[in-house]
Amino acid sequence: MVGRDEAQIVQSNELIARITVQTCRQSGMSVIYTELLDYGGDEIYFKEEAALAGKTFGEALLAFEESALLGLQLADGRVQLNPPMETRIGAGDKIIAISADDDTIRLSGLSDMAIDTSCIREAQPTPAVPERTLILGWNGRGCSIINELDSYVAPGSELTVVADMPAAEAEVARGCGQVLNQRVTFQTRDTADRSTLEKLNIPTYQHVIVLAYTQTMKPQQADARTLITLLHLRNIEVSSNTPLSIVSEMLDECWMYATASWPK
Repeated sequence: MVGRDEAQIVQSNELIARITVQTCRQSGMSVIYTELLDYGGDEIYFKEEAALAGKTFGEALLAFEESALLGLQLADGRVQLNPPMETRIGAGDKIIAISADDDTIRLSGLSDMAIDTSCIREAQPTPAVPERTLILGWNGRGCSIINELDSYVAPGSELTVVADMPAAEAEVARGCGQVLNQRVTFQTRDTADRSTLEKLNIPTYQHVIVLAYTQTMKPQQADARTLITLLHLRNIEVSSNTPLSIVSEMLDECWMYATASWPK
């Protein structure tokens, strides 16, 4: 009622769930999201560039030295991210670019990009294999994370949820009953207890997600619980000499900055 057509509702839980899944599967993705969304460094801009009208998106990719193109916003408002290279840019279309500022989105004017085509290699697809994912802790975003993860993993994958929250088992069964590629199991255990973590044989998991207990604890208490779990996980990583892929959910901004500098 207040924003009319100038405001768009964002379902934050679903967005956070998607980001959590993507960052757990791709090391460094969280750094990229921070760079693009924190209003520092490079950001995403929309700009109409009349000189590109009539050119293909593929040609536009090579037209900038200080910016990287993501896609197009067509004159009718539709957005196309990473469109086919042969897509023609029309009058009134805007490019969507990553750049340091809106005034750094400038055509280079170069006609020869000096690309060494001999270095280009065709990507060799790797066969998808089943994976094991571990979720420590639980909150209302848990089922969304599991369902989102199901679209990425290969059939035969396994996902284990461990939480000191008996009621979560029913939530998992009710909200994750449609997953196709994973076998989901639940264990009621103390996720901040070292002996519990040792028994899980964590180095055998490809991905570990630590969720905050937002449904049963206040933010500071939940973050303290998460930090204890992270300390144990880092120590297990060192003692087992096995790099772990860990994504954790922090609620307080101060704790987020404290953990951001930890070794990955």
